[in-house]
Amino acid sequence: MSDLAVGDFDATGQADIFYADGETWWVAYDNAPFVPTQTSGFRVKDLRFGDFNADKRTDVFGVVSNAWRVSYSAESSWMFLRSKLTDKVDTLRVADFDGNGIDDIATYTVQVVNPTTTPVAVMSWKISRDGTGGWKTLLKPTSLPFAGIGNFVADDPRAGLLIWSENTWLRVNFGESSKPRHARQHMR
Repeated sequence: MSDLAVGDFDATGQADIFYADGETWWVAYDNAPFVPTQTSGFRVKDLRFGDFNADKRTDVFGVVSNAWRVSYSAESSWMFLRSKLTDKVDTLRVADFDGNGIDDIATYTVQVVNPTTTPVAVMSWKISRDGTGGWKTLLKPTSLPFAGIGNFVADDPRAGLLIWSENTWLRVNFGESSKPRHARQHMR
C-alpha cells in the first residue's frame, strides 16, 4: 500500500491509482488495469502529487538532480520547476494555497523551545507559490497544534491550514494575517 497514490491523472473526474515499483510507474485509469507510464526508480515515499500546470490532471513532483521537477500526468520526463529548496520531500505538502489553480509547495519546521523546563513544540509554515517561487511565510511560529490542510470555505479556491486553539478550529489562509474561527461552536 505504501507504493500507491490516488489522483486524477487523466482529468476525467474519476480517481486513478498510481503505483511505483522502484523501476516503473503504473497508473490504473478509471478502474482499468494498470498501464506503465514512465520508468523511474522513485517510489511514492519520494514523491508528491498535485496539479502544477492547471490542466486538472495530477502531476508527479520530486527532487531530482538538485532541482524541483515535475512529471506532468506521470507521463512526461522530469521537467524543471526551480532549483531545489529542500533535499527531500518528507516535510513537503502540496495544495493550492493562493487559489490560482496551480498547486503550491508548503513545508513546515518544528522547533522545541524551553527544552529543559516546559518543552513546547513551535511550528512554522512557508510556501513556494506554484512550486517555482522562493519561500513565503504562511504561518509564523505558533505552538497551536496543526490538524490538516484543505479547502474549508465554499467559493474560496485557496487551501488553508486548520489549527486548534482553545476548544475551536482556526483557519490560516495565505496572504491573511487573521485566523478566523472555522467551527461555529466550541469543541471539547
